[in-house]
Amino acid sequence: MSFSPEMLALATKSVLAGRSLTGSEYLQQAALYTSTEEVRLPQISFLQNKCAASLNKRTTEENGLSARFYYLRSNTSLSLGSKGLQGATLIANKLSINTALGSYYPDRIVLISEEGDITLGDGTKMAQALLLAKGTVTIGAGCQLNGFVLADKVVLRGTADLTPDKGAVEPMLTPAFNKP
Repeated sequence: MSFSPEMLALATKSVLAGRSLTGSEYLQQAALYTSTEEVRLPQISFLQNKCAASLNKRTTEENGLSARFYYLRSNTSLSLGSKGLQGATLIANKLSINTALGSYYPDRIVLISEEGDITLGDGTKMAQALLLAKGTVTIGAGCQLNGFVLADKVVLRGTADLTPDKGAVEPMLTPAFNKP
């Protein structure tokens, strides 16, 4: 999966991009945020029938995210647990995606909410993340995020350690992509 040149250009300049920002007083530097007129998510419908269509919470917590692409089309929000989540992974969900307090993602992760929001629980740590939401991305207090966030609205709920990582928007492959 690859991302647009426009997104790559935004990720080169900043960590956060959106139409509005709440909590700007928590930014370490103003340069970490870029205002954008339009938020266009990448086309991901091609993933349908080509990757996993469900996530089992117990299996995910025990075995990690298994370095896969997940394209979830159910009408429910997705809550990710706080332990065992590892492996370069893309998760696209129709509605919201939430991480538990203190979650740790040591590998590359891409979270896409097509019609909802993404909320990082306080203390969430992401080593290399790309977060894309049609709605709002909320970053909890004490979060550490290396990567890029694009959403209509970005909310900071407290001081967070935000570091740009252009690698978060480079083409993504996973060995499990074409496995049944």
